Amino acid sequence: MSLTFTPKRHLYTLDGERVPSVTSIVGVLPKGGLVYWAAKLVAEAVADQASTVDAVRALGRDVMVAALRAVPDQAKRKAGDRGSLLHELATGVVKGEPSELIADPDIAGCLAGLARWFDDVGFEAELIEHPVGSRAFGYAGRFDVIGSLERDRSERWLIDLKTSASVYGDTALQTAAYARADFHVVPGSDVELPMPRVDRIGVVHVQPELSELYDLGDIDIAFNEFLNARALYVSDKRRADLVRAPLQLDTALF
Repeated sequence: MSLTFTPKRHLYTLDGERVPSVTSIVGVLPKGGLVYWAAKLVAEAVADQASTVDAVRALGRDVMVAALRAVPDQAKRKAGDRGSLLHELATGVVKGEPSELIADPDIAGCLAGLARWFDDVGFEAELIEHPVGSRAFGYAGRFDVIGSLERDRSERWLIDLKTSASVYGDTALQTAAYARADFHVVPGSDVELPMPRVDRIGVVHVQPELSELYDLGDIDIAFNEFLNARALYVSDKRRADLVRAPLQLDTALF
């Protein structure tokens, strides 16, 4: 198979060569909101868990600093685990698979809202979770779903499902990269097929009891922005190497 994926390392190889994933490339974009979010979590931990903080403080400054620094990472892992589970279950909704009994009322509500959205708009899925690759630009990934709305079956949408608290315009770059890939691979096979025409890109925000579609605009503009992000991603090592060691000057010349 020319395109392979190693889940544990989140690593794609294309024709035997490692290529970056779409999400890794888009990840180079600045996330200013994360800085505020992390600072807020630490501040809330200090304010709301005073007794715990005091107990940790008694163990020494270094221990306390390490504990507080770990707060955002712990929250991120917890949110990531929930998001992965919810995304997997949401994909099952897209496939029309029967929903299992979900104990978490928030997750159950999200799935109900997504199912209701698909029914309301008459979404008809054509391709679901197919890996894609681009030999022309050297990247790979996997889209969520390609299909059409009942209002216009001739118009094909590539849609990403987001289960996070908010959705962001950066998803336009992600979906455009999938839409402009060279080929997609039929899951469970080695069969490569040319990417179908994609007319629109969008993101469905999966929320409790409600899901909403956001149109992510012009695909070509977003794809050009994605290629700019890719250039930054692949040049990261070059920029890091620029400051590995200071320039050794012959001071006798001055």
